[in-house]
Amino acid sequence: MMDKFAKSGASLDDIPTFEEALIDWIIADSQAFTVTESEWFTRMMKAGDISLKIPKGDAISKKIMARVPKIEEETIQLLENTCSTISLSIDGWTSSNDIPFLGVNGKWAGPDFKIHKICIDFIELNGAHSGENFAEVIFQSLKRYNLLKKLISITGDNASNNDTLCRHLYAKLSRVYDNHLDTHGFRGEAMRFEPEKGQIRCLAHILNLICKAILKTLGSSTHKDAVNFLDRVDGKWSNLTLPMAAGDVATLRIIVLWISRSPQRLQE
Repeated sequence: MMDKFAKSGASLDDIPTFEEALIDWIIADSQAFTVTESEWFTRMMKAGDISLKIPKGDAISKKIMARVPKIEEETIQLLENTCSTISLSIDGWTSSNDIPFLGVNGKWAGPDFKIHKICIDFIELNGAHSGENFAEVIFQSLKRYNLLKKLISITGDNASNNDTLCRHLYAKLSRVYDNHLDTHGFRGEAMRFEPEKGQIRCLAHILNLICKAILKTLGSSTHKDAVNFLDRVDGKWSNLTLPMAAGDVATLRIIVLWISRSPQRLQE
């Protein structure tokens, strides 16, 4: 999807205008929109004898957003031509500046068995992070791309709000479509999503929970605990005990962190 935004249907061999090339670079290399406002960027342009007017952050943001309708139209056409069913993977998180986001990725196999992957949505969340709100966001995203009846599965972590999400999304879809297994449907079109069979729990998250449980049993403490402990010690090791190191793993963690904090210790 980012590749589509950057190239906008063109190839790297095409010769765009300077402004188009600048925006493509900002998108493709994940540069800040305000990168052109840097004194060092201006200095580089002068060194290259480039006297063109350089757009600032707000102008760049507007020009990128102007590409959205075309990209969405191309994506809808791609989905119409190649997608019969689609699987979603979702995750929500909060940025370092306390803005909550939900990412929704889609994956499907085309008629030639080519695997396609796109970002369906990347949206700032408003309100509670409840399954009901997630269901509404995903419903609207699927609706925008004509994917409501094509959804077959959702992969997410093991948070309870994802269970609620699948139930509420199924309820919303049921008001529009019949279940594909119904023998006497009356709505004309059928959906394939089922809340229990269609919910896939992320294996990576399951393994993470298993490892945490094992380490807790071994008395490993946490990385944060170990760092806080070393901060408190600050080199004062005489007559020192390790109160949180209930096991060998916790002790080993502290030793490794202590060594890694000093270039001299690493050299030794």
